[in-house]
Amino acid sequence: MTLPALSVVVPTYNRARALEATVRSVLAQQGAAVEVVVADDGSVDDTAEVVAAIGDPRVRYVAQDNAGGCAARNAGARVATAPVLAFLDDDDEVVPRWAATLLGQLGDPNCAVACCAAAHVDEDGAIARTVPPQDMGAPFDHLRGLFDTGTYILRREAFDGVGGFVDGLPASPHTELALRLVGLCEARGWTIRAVDQPLVLVHDRRASDRARNHPSALYEGARYILEHHGDRLRRSPRMLGDYLAIAGVSAARRGDWREARRMLWAAARANPGNPKHLGRMILAAGPALGGRVWRVDEFRRAEGRKTQT
Repeated sequence: MTLPALSVVVPTYNRARALEATVRSVLAQQGAAVEVVVADDGSVDDTAEVVAAIGDPRVRYVAQDNAGGCAARNAGARVATAPVLAFLDDDDEVVPRWAATLLGQLGDPNCAVACCAAAHVDEDGAIARTVPPQDMGAPFDHLRGLFDTGTYILRREAFDGVGGFVDGLPASPHTELALRLVGLCEARGWTIRAVDQPLVLVHDRRASDRARNHPSALYEGARYILEHHGDRLRRSPRMLGDYLAIAGVSAARRGDWREARRMLWAAARANPGNPKHLGRMILAAGPALGGRVWRVDEFRRAEGRKTQT
């Protein structure tokens, strides 16, 4: 079976040192034709020079003013030439049979998306845990998959069919894309396949080191998913409650206690069987204690925000 070519889009921002290993891991793929599109989201370090020094014609470079990871992914996808796309973060790597294994799943013409497991690597380079594809729950039509950095590939017509990533979405971009993909796949009779091999090495960094884990990013990401995919989330009280809780705790960490109480009360009502939601609501009712538990002052200083009471 002849495998289709794969374009791997790598969004990046000021991480030239990590980027080279990521790109080289894609270029080392066995049994598959690949190209790498480095989508530079306004870096001010030597990213352009590092990419140029790799010296491989399969590597392309596109730069834009800083507009966020989703905009960079979309920019990279627009110039990608292959019929299949993947999106890999700039500090992660893939194993040599990653592309061939996932592309092999697309031998079924009805398969639009293929997923794999991810191995999470700690700061010492040891594998700390493996995350396999799994039943994603009722909001995702109980499809078995995993949507994270490098864990899935998809046909371009599926990516274009859902309109790509949401520009400006600061958190959960792959989850949000997956929520739209499952609807499109259902409408067009496409399938999503999964393999259990851990083909992606995700380098875990402290949560505070990832912009998408900052309270404002988490709040805006959760709110977007709640507002745009509420009908799907309501199929699962647990998942609906979890997203409301993410928004509520993130609001608290920003110092917005009124919004925190509103969201956490909604979480408790959505999934009353989870006592953690009620506990968080109680914490939000007392900002003095909640502020210490959720390290509000620390996050507020980091984001330059004023407390809203």
